[in-house]
Amino acid sequence: MRKLLVLSFFIVFLATCEQDDALKDCDEWITICSDTTMALDPSKANRKVLIIGIDGFRADAMQESVSPFMYGFAQNDDTYFTDQNHVQELTFSGPNWSSLCTGADFCKHTVTTNGFGGNSLDVFPHFFKYLEQARPQKNTVSVVNWTEINEDIASTFADYAPTESINDNEVFTIANNLLNQGSPLVP
Repeated sequence: MRKLLVLSFFIVFLATCEQDDALKDCDEWITICSDTTMALDPSKANRKVLIIGIDGFRADAMQESVSPFMYGFAQNDDTYFTDQNHVQELTFSGPNWSSLCTGADFCKHTVTTNGFGGNSLDVFPHFFKYLEQARPQKNTVSVVNWTEINEDIASTFADYAPTESINDNEVFTIANNLLNQGSPLVP
């Protein structure tokens, strides 16, 4: 049986950011989700998913002249793309990648810097947790060049989430091999 390969493929270009002095009042956001069940549509169980995240990339500003490859990729009929994304008020990478991977606002996962200290990622885990609970035989993979994503968010729940530093070219090569051949995962 073919394995669903969920590839969290993040190309991270780190930039220096400054934290806003005025943080949103988080009290209204603090809730704990009690229903964490998930069901997968059996007709879609063998599809592969590729998530491309580029730190500092604004989807609403993407133009063919700025990024012809990404623009063309987004126009593909098999590609879901939206420029209607919700970014975090905090401009650090940590809060934004945590929100992307957990589906929770920073007020819930409490990652407010790139340090990840004092977070609530145990309460609001990576979406891989729910995929693994629903279909443990499926492969979940996170290939990144900003190792903190795997070290602090993904590795607990991913079948494959290397934590050694790799460059963008290596991320591309590993992702390409995973999507086309299923390697380096062992079935």
